[in-house]
Amino acid sequence: PSDRGGDTEGLQGLGRGGGLNLIGAVVNQVSLFAITAILAIPLGSQDVGRYATCFALLSLLGLLSLVGFRSAMTRFVAIYLADWDAANLRGTVALGLGLSLASSATLGVLLAVFAPRVAEWYADPALIVPLQLTGLALPAATLSDAALAGTQGWRTQRPFTMIGRIIDPLSRLIVTGAALLMGFGIVGAFWALAVTSWISAVLALRALFARLSRLPRAA
Repeated sequence: PSDRGGDTEGLQGLGRGGGLNLIGAVVNQVSLFAITAILAIPLGSQDVGRYATCFALLSLLGLLSLVGFRSAMTRFVAIYLADWDAANLRGTVALGLGLSLASSATLGVLLAVFAPRVAEWYADPALIVPLQLTGLALPAATLSDAALAGTQGWRTQRPFTMIGRIIDPLSRLIVTGAALLMGFGIVGAFWALAVTSWISAVLALRALFARLSRLPRAA
């Protein structure tokens, strides 16, 4: 009877996590579509193309910056948590966050420095500032992904979905809309991307460190 109760509780948790993930995926995709729409109406297709190019570059460089630690953070945090090995768990988090921050900061600086050259490749000088702001957003986006991957080691989808799939895209949509209403144009849209990325990074780190604080102190 106790085993059946545990199975039922596990299935209920799986159902709640799946439902929350579905809601998060819908909100994320709708927000991305809405951002594209509100950019296209006042600015036109060229600025939409610039935004799409830089957003794709942010996603690609973010994957490189994680240096494989997205899945490793989740896996090894879960393993050391199950063993109640606070030292190795804290070491895993420190290594994952440290390497991700170092690599993303390096790539972000390189992107900002070489933004004029990249814009020349596209024959589009208007890409320089968007590329530089994409470099500013890169460390935040990478830290957020790494921290949220770590929280999943606690067998919960809530921070990952709430912060990464709901709060981040919705806040980006709101701030982008406000920037466009104030007449800041495409540069304002990229400032919105950078600002909301750092807000999400702070929230993600807070969620991870809140869980780490429940563990015993260990070197």
